[in-house]
Amino acid sequence: MKKKLSLIFSSLALLLVMIVTLCACSSYSSIKSAYTKEGYEEIEISKEYKDKVTDMFGEDVADTLTIHVLKLKVADDANALDKAAAATSTVIIAEFKSTKELEEQMKKHVTEEDEKKISEAIQKLDTVSGNCVYVFSLSQKSFDIFKSTKK
Repeated sequence: MKKKLSLIFSSLALLLVMIVTLCACSSYSSIKSAYTKEGYEEIEISKEYKDKVTDMFGEDVADTLTIHVLKLKVADDANALDKAAAATSTVIIAEFKSTKELEEQMKKHVTEEDEKKISEAIQKLDTVSGNCVYVFSLSQKSFDIFKSTKK
């Protein structure tokens, strides 16, 4: 009976650790939350466009990368100026499966000497927050939102 009870508790503990680990890997949820608070929403983009953005990081990242596009919400009856402002507030964010995956991809583009310093250096960049990379936006405000999510 003690072995069964021990096995059950061990299994539950392992499951809990796995859940916490998987949930803690991505910083995208906090980034998306920050943008949502500022009136942005995630939008779908074509596969062709996602492929072009993915190609910026190299051919071998397709399995480790998710492209997210967020756009400032605007009412249907908004004037042309508000709609134009919303169009320039589109943000593209690349989410790697983990911070380790991000570091591994970046190490491929630096010298062997710099590989040792890369982990610390990457997270100091304004365009990197956890496992996410700020790819593009025309709006300074959207960049400031992203910078506010850095830990």
